[in-house]
Amino acid sequence: LVHHHGEDAHLGGAAASPAGRAPCLVEALPYRQADGTRELDMMTWPMFADNGVACCRIDVRGAGATRGGGGAAEEYAAAETADLADAVAWLAEQPWCDGRVFVVGVSWGGILGLALERRLAVGTLERVPGLAGIVAVCATDEIDQDDMHWCGGMPLVESVNWAARFLTMSALPPAESGHASEAEAWRERLAALSAPLQRWLS
Repeated sequence: LVHHHGEDAHLGGAAASPAGRAPCLVEALPYRQADGTRELDMMTWPMFADNGVACCRIDVRGAGATRGGGGAAEEYAAAETADLADAVAWLAEQPWCDGRVFVVGVSWGGILGLALERRLAVGTLERVPGLAGIVAVCATDEIDQDDMHWCGGMPLVESVNWAARFLTMSALPPAESGHASEAEAWRERLAALSAPLQRWLS
């Protein structure tokens, strides 16, 4: 599944749907749907399909199968929420979707969903066609006060661990087929990569 998001980024992901048109759940993550979340998806998506619900997982900018848009963005950045909004509208128009798309997520995906809701509430994003709801679990809309690596505006020790993990994930190649175009995409991604802990502590 590749959605061409203008000339800036091509959003890569995976989707599964039951027979006929169905509502769709979508989650956007940096954890690589092709090889990072595939096992979980293969266990849970058939259950949703059996109950008449489609599922979609999208790689955010700088991760997995998504191309363009530079390296990994700052967490829950404006570009990420705009990508998610655009993906929701695109999914709602697919022939296998009944026009209703629900943004769902645990942790990153949930926080990104709440960031989308906040931008819609303050008017920095226009209404998203097809957005039927947002379900956020283990998430917050006050990331500088109540996130896994921030508390009361102060960085927690977890920031060091998470920054190392995030940097490692972001440096992985975009795909595994070995095509020359993917090697070039990997070089571009690495060139745009920066250490997140340096940004967080600056």
